[in-house]
Amino acid sequence: MTTPWQKRIFADPVVYPDNATFWQPASEGQLLHKRCIDCSEVHWNPRPICPFCGSDRNEWIPALREGHRLFGQRDSQVWACRLCTCLCHA
Repeated sequence: MTTPWQKRIFADPVVYPDNATFWQPASEGQLLHKRCIDCSEVHWNPRPICPFCGSDRNEWIPALREGHRLFGQRDSQVWACRLCTCLCHA
């Protein structure tokens, strides 16, 4: 027995000043993540402090590989967020 298909409606993401730089390009189909300027480590999920060295000097960089798209619909507006299957940055 399988679970019957159900249409899912996702709520729009909550956009705050510290994550607006992520969500604006995501709504246009581009995934950004952060790289620490001090230790050069790429980290996900985006946050103001590097989880590897504790520095607050980070930059937004585009992900190089494409992943799966998740589509949600709410109030007749469709938004898309691209999740990367590999966040490696060569």
